[in-house]
Amino acid sequence: MYCEKCLVYGLLILAFAVIAGEKKNNSTAWEFYFPPQLGCTFEFEKNIQQDGVSSSEKGRLGLILSGSPVHYEFSLGWVNAFLLEDYRNHSVTGLFCGIYGNPDSMTGLQVSAANQVRQLDGVQISLIGNLNQYSRGIQISGLLNSSAQEFSGLQIGMVNQIGNLSEKSEIKTAETGLHAQIGIVNQAKGNAIQFGLLNINPDSPIPYFPFVRIWF
Repeated sequence: MYCEKCLVYGLLILAFAVIAGEKKNNSTAWEFYFPPQLGCTFEFEKNIQQDGVSSSEKGRLGLILSGSPVHYEFSLGWVNAFLLEDYRNHSVTGLFCGIYGNPDSMTGLQVSAANQVRQLDGVQISLIGNLNQYSRGIQISGLLNSSAQEFSGLQIGMVNQIGNLSEKSEIKTAETGLHAQIGIVNQAKGNAIQFGLLNINPDSPIPYFPFVRIWF
């Protein structure tokens, strides 16, 4: 009985690997990936003009159930990354769900245990934290929201931060638009509406202020 179960599991793993494989162009060889690339997608290319130079990027459109974006620069649609897929140097437009969301840029809705992207245009929801360089939209987390360089929108979490901290714990300059923060500790720079036990804004005449601060 035990041997039969092992045989069945082995056949299932083999079938799973075959489904996840990708055949190379003009070749009889196959490439296999882990996590396996599963989903229903269509490949396409988009042309890019930059500084008079023309180039193209390869992307995929549709539902991605699992698998790192090998051979692709961007994805459009619903992307799932529950097997710790690596999305660095990759852009996502649409819905991203996973354990650790780390695309280079995200446009749309991102829901993960933890999120870290370079540029966000949309909404981030995280159990642990959202860490970005540039953000326009809404960040919601159970612990920390942070945008190091630029932010405009709304942050909701226990600790909300806009701008980096230096070794001397002084807030570095952050290019920000109008933003609002709701949390226990809020740190911002420039125009900000803050609701929290401690609100920090070095541009204000009173850098540390409790409960409510509105500064324009």
